[in-house]
Amino acid sequence: MTNATSLRHSSEFERLAETVRAQAGGEPVDFYASPGNWGDSLLNEGTRQFFDHFGITYRERRRADLHDNGMARASMALIGGGGGWNRNWTSTPVFTVEVCQVYASALVLPSTYDPALLARDGLDEVTLVSRARIDDDTIMFCHDMAFFLDPVDPGPPTVPFPLLAFRRDKERSRHAPNPDRNWDLSLLGTADHGAQQFLELVSRFPQVYTDRLHVAIAAGLMGREAFLFDGNYGKNAGVHSASILDNFPTVHLVHWGGNGQLDDVIGMKPIGIPGYED
Repeated sequence: MTNATSLRHSSEFERLAETVRAQAGGEPVDFYASPGNWGDSLLNEGTRQFFDHFGITYRERRRADLHDNGMARASMALIGGGGGWNRNWTSTPVFTVEVCQVYASALVLPSTYDPALLARDGLDEVTLVSRARIDDDTIMFCHDMAFFLDPVDPGPPTVPFPLLAFRRDKERSRHAPNPDRNWDLSLLGTADHGAQQFLELVSRFPQVYTDRLHVAIAAGLMGREAFLFDGNYGKNAGVHSASILDNFPTVHLVHWGGNGQLDDVIGMKPIGIPGYED
C-alpha cells in the first residue's frame, strides 16, 4: 500500500504564494473559506496550512461578514476555491463580484471555471487561479488546495470492502448509479468540519469508487486505490489530468459506460431478491 503523500512542495504552490505576497504587499489578507460540503474541508484546511507554511498572515472570514461595516478589512481578499464556478452552483461568482466592490484586490484560489460564468460584469480586476490546465493566459494554474495537506500515514485499511461514495445532488452524472450500499459521505458534514476526520474515514477502506473529487483526493493522499468518475461538467477529469495522473498512481479516472468492474462491485440485483427460484 502506498504511503500518504501530498504536492505541497510543488513549484505551483510556490508561485501561488509569491503571487499572493506580491498583491498583498506583505500585509495580512482576508480569507473567505469555501462554504461547501465536508469534502471542501480538505481544501480549506489545505489553504490554512499553505498560509502557515509560506508565512502569509491571514484573518479568516465568513461570507456573511462581507458587508459588516464595523469589520476592519485587509486590502486583499482571498476567496476559497472549489467547484462553485459552474451552472450547478452560481453563488461564488456573485460573491466574488461583491468582494471586488469592497476590496482593493481579490484572488480566487484554485477552482474549476465554466467559461460562461466568467463573462459576468465586475470580474475584470480579480485574479483567477484554475485547478485544471486551460487554454487561457490570463488564468494561472495551481493544484487544488487539498493537495497541500500534509497527511499522516494511515496504516492499513480496517474494513475489507470498498467504499461506494456517489453523489446524490444535482452535480451527479445522468449515468451515475444509486447502489444500495452507496454512502455519499461528503453530505455528512460541512466545510467547517474536520478535514483529518474525513481523511481517516476514507482511509479505512482499501478501495474507493466515487464521483466526489475530494473523496478521490482523500484516497490518493492516504495511499488508497480509487476509481474516479466524472460528474456532469468535467471537473474531475480536469483535476485528474492536471494533478492526479502523474502524482497519485492509485487514483484512476474511469469513464461512464461499459464499465463491468463497477457493475461487479455494486451488484446488479437490489437487496431483497430471493436466493432461489421456483
